[in-house]
Amino acid sequence: MKTRSLLTMLGLALTAAATAPAADMAGMKMDGAKMEESAAKAPVNRTKGVVKELDAKKGTVTLSHEAVSTLKWPAMTMAFKISPELAKGIE
Repeated sequence: MKTRSLLTMLGLALTAAATAPAADMAGMKMDGAKMEESAAKAPVNRTKGVVKELDAKKGTVTLSHEAVSTLKWPAMTMAFKISPELAKGIE
C-alpha cells in the first residue's frame, strides 16, 4: 500500500475521532449562532501507522500508530470505522 494512502486514511480517521462529539449535537438548534472561523475548521492530527487488519464487510480498519501529540494519545493499536470508498486499494 502506498504511504500517502495510509496517511490520508489515518488523517481522516483521526479527524473523525476528534470531532465525533459533534455528532451528538445533531438535534440542537443553532439558528443565529455565530461561529468563529477557526472553530469551523476541523483540526488536523498527524501520525504514522501501519494497517494491521482491514475488514471491508464490517467497515473497519485496525491501525497500529505512533503517538498523536495533538490529541494526547499514546502509541496504540485501534480499530477505526472506514467507508467502503476509502477501503478501496488498502491492503
